[in-house]
Amino acid sequence: MTRRINEANGEAQAIELKAKAPANAFREIAGSLQSPGGAEALNLRVTQEYIAQFGNMAKAGNTVILPSNLADIAGIVAGLTQVFGRTAGK
Repeated sequence: MTRRINEANGEAQAIELKAKAPANAFREIAGSLQSPGGAEALNLRVTQEYIAQFGNMAKAGNTVILPSNLADIAGIVAGLTQVFGRTAGK
């Protein structure tokens, strides 16, 4: 009986930690946006992730999804910068 209680408590703690992790990550990101260069670092990271995921989509199947301004990668970066500029309060 004690073993089952301990297992249930362990599972409950794991669920709680998993639930709190995104909130903690968002707090960290929000804090870093306030520091010098924080917004630019976030813009760079989002752009890197966008490009990586776009590459993964292209490899995943025989259908390729292309943004309308593929030739203008700077346009993608500028668009992301505008979005994050608004959310960062710039």
